[in-house]
Amino acid sequence: MAIPLKKTMRNRNWTAFEVTVLKEIKAESIAIPFAGSAKTDWALKTLGKKIVDNDICKWAWWVARARVENNSEQLSQSDVDILLAKRSASFFIEDLERWFHPEDVETLSTIRANLCELGSSMLKALAIYATVLVGDYALCFDKQTWNLKRPLSEVFREMLFVVNRIVDNRKFNFSFNLEAVDFLIRTRADLLYMKLPLPGSMSYFFNSKKYWREVWLGNNSSIIEEAIKNSPSANILSKERYMESLTNLLEHAKHFPTWAIGFQEGSPLSFEEVKTIVLHYKRLRRAYLKDFSECLAGKACIIVAGEERP
Repeated sequence: MAIPLKKTMRNRNWTAFEVTVLKEIKAESIAIPFAGSAKTDWALKTLGKKIVDNDICKWAWWVARARVENNSEQLSQSDVDILLAKRSASFFIEDLERWFHPEDVETLSTIRANLCELGSSMLKALAIYATVLVGDYALCFDKQTWNLKRPLSEVFREMLFVVNRIVDNRKFNFSFNLEAVDFLIRTRADLLYMKLPLPGSMSYFFNSKKYWREVWLGNNSSIIEEAIKNSPSANILSKERYMESLTNLLEHAKHFPTWAIGFQEGSPLSFEEVKTIVLHYKRLRRAYLKDFSECLAGKACIIVAGEERP
């Protein structure tokens, strides 16, 4: 039986919906194969959950390392000095000119070149997280508002207040950069939370402004496309093919005691279609629905299935 969330929940975004549902499930550890920007992961970490997450994109993996895997390290002003220091040999990522002004490309290229000078991989992760925020800030301006944009070096320094908000949940959290099925095979946790990507969502990413993040890190879209060809995020042209992709994921996730499957109703599968696939493997415990009609074509759904811890 579907359980609608209370209408009094004012925060109309997926993260609030996800955390509201997932925090009620008794689980010490949570595995998340499609991490994205790790907003939900970080929120669950603040609640004391051990997080094991994953994303096929390099930028998302590094951001997850900074927000989820890291329990203690912080960037210092001296680290920022290292990252912003001009090198004698020029390094310029020309492909970034597709999105950025040459002046900003120079700053982003300098930071990229200096990442190797930091003392640890976690400091590198924090620097990449800060750069993602800074690059997105720059993309908020166009030719008409360019004069309002501040130098990225100044903005980068201020981002320390954001990226240094470290949460130590006293757990060994891990982040991976694997194809989803490989992650599921290798991972063990009390709860699997799988928010299903929309079909073609990766191609949409490759053609969006956000793709600059992968280009900046030197990653090639063809590598990702080959890795995700059997994923729900690939260019799947039929509902049947999407159902096969979901079934393949769940087939490799049977060892997780409890599942929480999140999806947008009707994109492309209905609530009943997803429920039918899930019931083939595990007993349905409950389902949550949230009306996002103002910003989505259908309802947001999370189906919880499997064992219930005492």
